[in-house]
Amino acid sequence: MKVNRNTLDPSAQKLCDLIEEKNPRFFTKNLYILNEEAIFKEFAQYLSEEEAFIIELLIQNEQKEVILGEAELQLLEQLNQTEVVQPISPVMYFIDNDFLNLYNHFILNDRYPKRPLLSSKEAQSIGEAVQKQRMGRHYQKLSFSEALDAYFSVDMLKDICRGFGLKGFSKGKKSDIIHLIEKAFKDDSDAFLDTFLPDELSLLAQFVLLDTNCIPIKQAGELSLNAFIINTNQPFDTLVFMPPEYLDTVKGYFEKKHLDPLDFIPAAQRDEIAEASKNIRFERLMPLPTDSPAIKVNKLEKIGKDATMRKRFLANNEVNGMKHSEKVRKLILKALDGKVKNPNQWNQELQHQLQIGDVQVGSSNIIDFSHYRK
Repeated sequence: MKVNRNTLDPSAQKLCDLIEEKNPRFFTKNLYILNEEAIFKEFAQYLSEEEAFIIELLIQNEQKEVILGEAELQLLEQLNQTEVVQPISPVMYFIDNDFLNLYNHFILNDRYPKRPLLSSKEAQSIGEAVQKQRMGRHYQKLSFSEALDAYFSVDMLKDICRGFGLKGFSKGKKSDIIHLIEKAFKDDSDAFLDTFLPDELSLLAQFVLLDTNCIPIKQAGELSLNAFIINTNQPFDTLVFMPPEYLDTVKGYFEKKHLDPLDFIPAAQRDEIAEASKNIRFERLMPLPTDSPAIKVNKLEKIGKDATMRKRFLANNEVNGMKHSEKVRKLILKALDGKVKNPNQWNQELQHQLQIGDVQVGSSNIIDFSHYRK
């Protein structure tokens, strides 16, 4: 017999799939006593001490909205497998206060004050961002050949071949023509990209700066969508995307041609996209728990070379109320300055110092859990 999960609070519903995966008998066993408390208590059993502690920190956070970066999210191993975690940008994630309040109530016995719920306007804004990101992630997995097959007719594909002087397409099947175009683009992508108009390059520049292959169509404005590697999510036409496997190819094109992507962005959008690009680059460089010591050191060294990112990285600890010992600070500065010769030894010393250090809860809405990164 199927349990009607729709009667549960939405936050409890979002935990159900994980619980069913962990304990398939849970719902049949608790059919007649199923409620939010049972769901949350079952979920809490799967949490490590570290993850439970981090959720408790989130509950105490002073900001109205709790937003995490990818590095922090990796520490929430179980929660990250549920829809409680909602993407609002390519690198940022939102945790609903409703979930935190119910966790505080059922698991912590209301140890902390209830967190304020978002206004309808705030909830709508978050909801729209989440919807765009979730739709976009489907197209982030769409291959070049799949896009050509889905969005181009045989005649359109033949026109591409004619436009770029490709031979051997006239009697081929659709799959053969797609293979021909894909191979030609892989073999000499510069020859194709050299033919793109300025406003087509402007759109590609946005992909490069935002480090994504998918953006809202509103952001494209009046730019041309005619380039064959650019598509929209028909029939909705709310997103513009390009094959994800060619994002690095496009980045490489701008680098080889010594083109600054910002120069191609319309003046009205330039400051906004430049700021977003900096934020995304910073988040991408934040050391992840799964990173090897060498990668952690390499990321920190890159952060250290950029004055703005370096200042922001060091300020994060103060903003979040973290109390680093002088030894930890020296180790971090050593990596930022590019002076680490043995990453493994550096990492071992850092972890040791972090484990014996003190932690306070901060006031930023972006939580820095660098203390717990391993």
